[in-house]
Order: sequence, then structure tokens, then C-alpha cells
Amino acid sequence: MTSELLSTRLSSLTDLINQTLRRVFEEDQGFFGEIGIYSLLGGGKRLRPIIFGLSYGALGWELGEESLKLASSFELLHMAT
Repeated sequence: MTSELLSTRLSSLTDLINQTLRRVFEEDQGFFGEIGIYSLLGGGKRLRPIIFGLSYGALGWELGEESLKLASSFELLHMAT
């Protein structure tokens, strides 16, 4: 795998994770949603969910909506602590 392909794949995975997190935060119109959107807009590497997503793919499984939610939950747990 070339570095350009890896970079594209990581960027795509990060975008999917950010979209999933945004949906979670937008569903909550209260305090948690506001804090989540603020944190999301602050950026970040999203290293934990990316590692999950790459590991999931390495096992030959397709990263779908449910697995993206699970990957994103690692970031939510990290933000909460």
C-alpha cells in the first residue's frame, strides 16, 4: 500500500467517524450535544476510532453504520474521561 493510498484511506475513515460523531451530537439538543459539537469542531486525530476501523477492515469485515458507531464510541469514551 502506497503512502498516498494510506493517506486517502485514513482521511476517508476520519471523515466517516466525524460524520458519525456529528450525528450523535446533533441528536442531543441539550448540554451534551453542545459540548460534543464544540469538541468535534476542535479537531483531533481520532486515533482510537481509526485504529478500530483499520483493525475491523484488516479482519476482512466491511465498515458499516453499526461498526462506525462502535468505533466512534471509543472517541466518546475518551472525550468523557
